[in-house]
Amino acid sequence: MASPLRQIDESLLNDYIVQETPKFQTFDELNLNTSDIDVEELAFFAQLSVFCILTVMLSFLFLAIKLSAFFALPLAIASSLLTVYSVKELLIKHYNK
Repeated sequence: MASPLRQIDESLLNDYIVQETPKFQTFDELNLNTSDIDVEELAFFAQLSVFCILTVMLSFLFLAIKLSAFFALPLAIASSLLTVYSVKELLIKHYNK
């Protein structure tokens, strides 16, 4: 029976083994006590989505009443920003009472 040509040196093998850290977290390792951060993130994305939807709807409205696109788009963006900011401030005042 043929024998291996070269014996593997265990000390050299240990030098080449790389200890890798996992590139993801399992569900068990997640910190579930971050509910405040989750609510803030949810509120941010809700504001962003409302802003986008309002901008599209107001742009359509302004363009449908034959307003120039040069004025309709900035007016729609400004109106959306003002609406989102106002609703946010009203909700903060209402819940801080």
